[in-house]
Amino acid sequence: MGKNGDRESFDIRIQSWVLHRAWAIDQFQRGFFSDLLRLPIGRRQAAFACLSRIPDHADIEPQIAANLTFGSQAELARHLLSAKAPEIIDTTFGSVPQEFAPALIRCGPTSLADRRHYSRLFQFFAEPGFEKHRRVVLGLGRISSHTVQVIDLLDPLLLDHRFIMQFREVADARKVTEAFHLIRSFSTTTDDEWGRMIEQVAADGGKVVCMIRRWLERADLFPPPPFAGGEMLRPLGTASALIEAGKRFNNCLKTKIHLVLSRRAAYFEHTGEVPAIIEIAPLNADRWGIIGVYGINNGSVSPRTVPTIAAPLIEQGVLHQIVPNVPPGYGSLVEVIGAWDDLAFGEFAA
Repeated sequence: MGKNGDRESFDIRIQSWVLHRAWAIDQFQRGFFSDLLRLPIGRRQAAFACLSRIPDHADIEPQIAANLTFGSQAELARHLLSAKAPEIIDTTFGSVPQEFAPALIRCGPTSLADRRHYSRLFQFFAEPGFEKHRRVVLGLGRISSHTVQVIDLLDPLLLDHRFIMQFREVADARKVTEAFHLIRSFSTTTDDEWGRMIEQVAADGGKVVCMIRRWLERADLFPPPPFAGGEMLRPLGTASALIEAGKRFNNCLKTKIHLVLSRRAAYFEHTGEVPAIIEIAPLNADRWGIIGVYGINNGSVSPRTVPTIAAPLIEQGVLHQIVPNVPPGYGSLVEVIGAWDDLAFGEFAA
């Protein structure tokens, strides 16, 4: 905020919802808008919270007095410009939760982008069941509409102020929560154990996404393999089995746990004279097909050998890929552009 002659300029980004309401009041109490921006941050944020309670309406002026129980817009203006922050909060919400007024200061000089987030922030402090939400808010250096939404979307077990700023997009918080819920459905780990692990990751400065990847390795409620193995064909139906086989074959099987959990793929290890990993995937609701057979270091396995080592699966109805249904040069194209196509099914025969 600086002065230029008799005029003051304000380096404050004004949200349209604030501008709409403040300008309507300014018509009845001249100078209200500029005086509002001169208020100390705590009182200014309390005033923004008050204005946020005025609903969107085509004819907003009558709404201001009607929804905030003031006799006139001028009366409301005088209240917002003269009252202390706790008094404004009490007028707005009917109570003043402990630490809510100090929390508003962390919103900084400008308003929250979405007016509804003031009410949500108030709920964090005023209603039971939001203890972790409150702790996270108080642990943040700065509060914004972005952080309020992230806090709202994260599973309570994942709430830690050290994680919040890792989410550049609000949608990522929803995805992490959904992924976490899915992982929990595949694990017998208790909430207390999850809580301790999450606290340790946060204390170590770990990343949420890396944490989710590691937790896949704790999954222990796998669906049964879609087919039985054989004397020398072992189904890899657990996280530990996939991880250990990945070490033996020096490949990326540990990154395939989610595919097995969701039955989008299944893996079998051939333990005979020709060591190999057989990858199968569902082609439709009823049929599965072999989409890859890999040796050590993802090395190739002779096509003439595949029917022999995969015989137990083929006998159970798994289709055997015999003619890749791709044009010449497709493999080179995929490699050059850096893409990955492990589900490009070819033609299959029983």
